[in-house]
Amino acid sequence: MMILPQKSYGENLKILIDSYHKEFKIPNLPFVFGQINCPPGKKYTEGVQIVRNEMENVASTVKNTVMVKTDISVDWNHFRKDADNVHYNAEGQKRLGTAFANAYLHVAQ
Repeated sequence: MMILPQKSYGENLKILIDSYHKEFKIPNLPFVFGQINCPPGKKYTEGVQIVRNEMENVASTVKNTVMVKTDISVDWNHFRKDADNVHYNAEGQKRLGTAFANAYLHVAQ
């Protein structure tokens, strides 16, 4: 039976986080990451949802790890996107940057 790559995403993310802790010799190094998203109805929606769930699981189980949560609605009210519904526009990037900074400040305390 073949394991789909998106189903191993969480374990691979944990390995990445652990690698940073070992590389920098800081076991409690904060790790902040952003949740992926794509417009609903796209070709890979099921795989994207699996990865989103894996990311949420890692954020809730790995100490000093915070995920910047995103939504997958087409209006992109939280983090604005360009007309292609893939890339963040200037306002979306600004909001995303602020969310990352706040997440880091929260976990680094």
